[in-house]
Amino acid sequence: MHRLPLRLGVVGCGQVFEACHLPAILAGKNWHWVAACEPLADRRHRLRAQYPWVRLVPTYECLLDLQDMDAFLIASPPALHLSQLRRALVRQLAVLVEKPLGVSAATWPDLAWSATAAARIQMGFNRRFKRAYQKLRAYLKRTPRCDIRSIEVILRHDVRRWQAVSDYLQNDARGGGLWDDVMSHQIDLVRWLVGHPVVAARVVHAAGAGQNPTQIRYTLEFADGLEANCLAGHQHAFEELVAVHLNRHTILAWPDGLIRMRRRLRPFRRLINRAGTYMHLARCRLAGRPSESATSYRRQLAAFAGIIREDMPGPPEAAGLIDGIDNIRTIQACRRSLAAGGQTIRIATAKGAA
Repeated sequence: MHRLPLRLGVVGCGQVFEACHLPAILAGKNWHWVAACEPLADRRHRLRAQYPWVRLVPTYECLLDLQDMDAFLIASPPALHLSQLRRALVRQLAVLVEKPLGVSAATWPDLAWSATAAARIQMGFNRRFKRAYQKLRAYLKRTPRCDIRSIEVILRHDVRRWQAVSDYLQNDARGGGLWDDVMSHQIDLVRWLVGHPVVAARVVHAAGAGQNPTQIRYTLEFADGLEANCLAGHQHAFEELVAVHLNRHTILAWPDGLIRMRRRLRPFRRLINRAGTYMHLARCRLAGRPSESATSYRRQLAAFAGIIREDMPGPPEAAGLIDGIDNIRTIQACRRSLAAGGQTIRIATAKGAA
């Protein structure tokens, strides 16, 4: 049976929305972008000229007053996420909220959500929708725990080349520091891959100014005893690596799938990973198709539409409210570890965490 696209309202039309979410909305069949709030007048004028069917309003209050929407995408600065999410849920709207759920440097409120409200929330951790990571998650599920030695995760990028319109990046108090901008993605991904909650965190080394560093090495301990060794960075050349070190070999997640490496090649894993990324992007350009990163946003929006239409829990890839809360708690544990000189900090997970 043919279904009409769901009507989507957007909160915040900055660079992340334009570069990542908007192409996915326009290319898919699940959503029709009907309205948005954007406080900057010049951006509203430009968007109105490009997308004349979209109702563009200057404030969030004006957007909430509109009646012709099925769901919201919240892509505003992180400091606004929680308050905007709560107000959207009062209107009975489903919400896809970009990561993080809130600013980890702030005092975290006592969250009380009904089961009905929580079921309408999906977190914007798009890396869960990359095919290689889905394959790696399935691989880890069928691999005996005794065969896995550790997991290595690297995520770094040059934030200076990706400045937000609202100028919040590199501002830790507004959620634009390394913790909430990079580590939130990294922590959620490895937690989802392992399939167990994080029970302890420890910062091994940090480079940069005080509590707002530009590079952090840290470890995460999971409920099954497995450890992940992580490296997160701002102001660095882009690098994204996920490797599972087994007793006899290493499994590396490339953009196009998984590759098995012999132990003697392990020292070259970052070079091999970088080569795989370049080859993937080159193939996409030659074929005229979107990259795996761009496609992950389409899959994320399709999963969000499925949650609304079927009125049931989301697919395994979808991150919900509990994931968003546990993500912030883990980041805050890492902050406390850094302040305590690298002490291991135990973490109490949110009720219902998978």
